[in-house]
Amino acid sequence: MRKKVLVVDDDENITRTCRRVLEKEGIGVDCAGSVEKALEIFENPRHAAILTDIQLPGKSGIELTQIIKKKHPSVKIIAMTGGSLSYEMQAFRAGADAFLKKPFNINDLRRAVKKLLP
Repeated sequence: MRKKVLVVDDDENITRTCRRVLEKEGIGVDCAGSVEKALEIFENPRHAAILTDIQLPGKSGIELTQIIKKKHPSVKIIAMTGGSLSYEMQAFRAGADAFLKKPFNINDLRRAVKKLLP
């Protein structure tokens, strides 16, 4: 079965870049612009990992991380933000498995996803 990742970010440039880079690596990618949309997509979980921005409209990526880890602890989560170090600490406390500081380069994205996917 093809590995799948869900990218959650309200910045279309980020979702487009992640999709392009990861699909070149043979990874399937779905995208959502909000936590609500991500949870809707995740009702039938088929994603091995989630890349989520922390600062999203409505609920945050921290809240998404907590919800997903409670329901699906084996799903790997990579938190992304251009915000401060305190966001990184919050993400790890919520259950994130990795962290990418925006702006990140494509090689960092590839490495983070490949490291976490089985």
